[in-house]
Amino acid sequence: VTHNVDLSRSEGNFSPNVSLQWHPNDESMLYANISRGFKGGGYDLQFSGNQAAALTQMEYAGETVTAYELGGKFRFDNDRAQFNADVFREDFKDLQVSALLSSATQTFAVTNAAAARSQGVEADLRFRPVAALTLSASGAYLDAMVTSFPGAQCDEVQSESFGCINGVQDLGGRPLQFSPKWAGTFNM
Repeated sequence: VTHNVDLSRSEGNFSPNVSLQWHPNDESMLYANISRGFKGGGYDLQFSGNQAAALTQMEYAGETVTAYELGGKFRFDNDRAQFNADVFREDFKDLQVSALLSSATQTFAVTNAAAARSQGVEADLRFRPVAALTLSASGAYLDAMVTSFPGAQCDEVQSESFGCINGVQDLGGRPLQFSPKWAGTFNM
């Protein structure tokens, strides 16, 4: 399908960052961070229908995130051990997501979810019992979900019993893709 399109877009964003650090002693540091980030919008012409319909579905908005983080870094045993931990929260507005347009052709397009939240806790520990050996472990708990996404496109086989009404659904309360609740590593 040929689409003759001549469109333009312009956007700007102010993305501040405020960080505080406190060193109560030589072996520890506590920090707090608040920041705002931005990812620009654009066009994604993956639509195979008529051109007039394609023009209304190909543009997606910029995404913003406001992130909060509190944490600490601690060294022990003459720098042979280090423990780091933090808690975080990220609030997304107009999260850019990939939406399935056709399950038959596996065609996806970028669109915007209204809002999402990602929050959790992460920690890591490193220990060097002898000069030639360092042990490390890390772990994280993540609660990441779409907080608002009314009007999300259904796939072609969804029915009303699966929440698809007139071709759209509300994905609010659903987990974000590729966001495991638990993650961890161990290295030697």
